[in-house]
Amino acid sequence: MLKVGSKFYTFDELSSRLEEFQDLEQVQLWVRDSRTVVAAAKRARRKSLNPALKYAELTYSCVFGGRRPSDQTKIHNQTSAGGCPFKVRLSTSIDGQALVVKEICHEHNHEPGKKLHEEPRRLY
Repeated sequence: MLKVGSKFYTFDELSSRLEEFQDLEQVQLWVRDSRTVVAAAKRARRKSLNPALKYAELTYSCVFGGRRPSDQTKIHNQTSAGGCPFKVRLSTSIDGQALVVKEICHEHNHEPGKKLHEEPRRLY
């Protein structure tokens, strides 16, 4: 189970746990925001980061929410379930050796379990 405070010492470990989490929660996630370990190391020179993490910060959102306005013009088959607040936010631990779940918002503004490709297409 994925919960606030869960630690992951490699990106592969996180990925496998997220797959289980998506099946359990009946949600499809996408990476909304991220900062790589390399980019974060340039900004915070005092912290040595574990390269196996790949990312220093990650935010996953439900496929029905969190899209930026420029992305919405590219997706014409999305229905009224846009703007879903569901998200999982992770960042590195104080020592920089693990990714830690900082926040999970379990709320949806649509029926959980629906998949993006199961939604009816709008005709324009």
